[in-house]
Amino acid sequence: LRFPIAGRAPPFAAGRWSSSTGAPGSESPGASDPGDSNPFHVPRPTWRQVVIGPLGSPIFVLALVLMGPALYFGNRADRRLEEENVRLRELRLSRRRQRAGVEGEGSTTE
Repeated sequence: LRFPIAGRAPPFAAGRWSSSTGAPGSESPGASDPGDSNPFHVPRPTWRQVVIGPLGSPIFVLALVLMGPALYFGNRADRRLEEENVRLRELRLSRRRQRAGVEGEGSTTE
């Protein structure tokens, strides 16, 4: 597994970051590329931090709560506008038919 842009493998693919230590300190010194080192020794987040963590954010919870009504009212407005478009399309087509009938009668009369 290699990154197409950087041209080197990610640290987790080569096993340099183990889930038990969480930091790249277990690798042998001098064996890695200097670009692969983690100078701040930040541990990788666990799945619980990734999945459960955002639920503690009030902004995230507010977005989840507001998503339902936003989708409902948006769908309702789309349905109403679509019905109006159908009505206006029929009105436009009937006007075209009337106009074509009037023009057709005017050109055939002598």
